[in-house]
Amino acid sequence: MFTKSLCVVIILQLASIGFGMKCGSNKFEEFFTNSILDLSCKPNKHLINDCCIKHDHCYDIQRPRKVCDTNLCNCLKKAAHGNAICLSVEVPQFCNVVNVFGQPAYDNAGKDKKKMAKKAAAKKHRKH
Repeated sequence: MFTKSLCVVIILQLASIGFGMKCGSNKFEEFFTNSILDLSCKPNKHLINDCCIKHDHCYDIQRPRKVCDTNLCNCLKKAAHGNAICLSVEVPQFCNVVNVFGQPAYDNAGKDKKKMAKKAAAKKHRKH
């Protein structure tokens, strides 16, 4: 019975990722983050997701990483307002994870930006 229940929870979590949950730099991280948010930040989940989307965009346009990470943490604090556990436990953990482990995601976003610029330049060159 437990295994069946666990499978249902996992399927529901994966389905919710497919519908726009963007906190994490890969599907596993998105699943993990979504699960944590469901435990202690569920009422704030959509606002927190908006913060993650803004943070991803900040990385994508290659603003300084520290600016992106600071803005994320400030956004998360506002998003978690009114939820003491989310604000005092989860937000600091999210911020610590981003500050400690965010460099590869930032670097990958920069590589993706360079690839897109090269493709756009090649496409423009082919038209002329």
